[in-house]
Amino acid sequence: MSENIAGNFVRSLKEKLSEEKSRIQKKRMLLHDSFNIILNTFKTHSDLEIRAIRDFETSEISFFADVYSPSNQYESIKTALEKSDILVNSKMLGEYKCLFIVDLKDRLVASGNPHNVFYIEILSKRLRTFRIKISHCDPNFSYSTFEKNYHEIKYWYCENCLICVKSIRFKDFDRSKEKINICDEECGHEIVMTFNEIGELDNFNLFQKKRRKNKK
Repeated sequence: MSENIAGNFVRSLKEKLSEEKSRIQKKRMLLHDSFNIILNTFKTHSDLEIRAIRDFETSEISFFADVYSPSNQYESIKTALEKSDILVNSKMLGEYKCLFIVDLKDRLVASGNPHNVFYIEILSKRLRTFRIKISHCDPNFSYSTFEKNYHEIKYWYCENCLICVKSIRFKDFDRSKEKINICDEECGHEIVMTFNEIGELDNFNLFQKKRRKNKK
């Protein structure tokens, strides 16, 4: 009897692992297709030149590219997307860092969905060449950190297709604690942070505001 239970458990575990592997492979395939669509859009714009493509696998399923622009990279990307009739919502994050939330809609036939949302983020810049990151984006709620040091972290989140940029300074926190939980009173998000032994930020997680259950 116990052998049957153990056998069923192993089979169930293998099935779950297989399903998760298939889900990740499909997600990576769709991202690869979107990556090609976006880069082809850039190539049609005279101001943008693809210098290197870095489509190596990462745990968060993201692709990277080095892109050259002799002019303003924010305007160049925005114009290229708009000329290709790609829906885009954008935000400047800093001096050169910026974010674009794009909806490729039915361009991704393999997904079977009418909306296919991704984000393009400029991570770094050297002279006139900048590195971009392309990844999946849940339009209901997605976030990413774009700058952090010993004293502060900066992050963006996209909630219901609206982009917001925030920052947290660490001077008022006890970094000796294993975990710090705080609530952003303005939007109700829960923030969970952990610090390493020398007080540097180790992990940052942002959670959407929990809906209260209706009392009967």
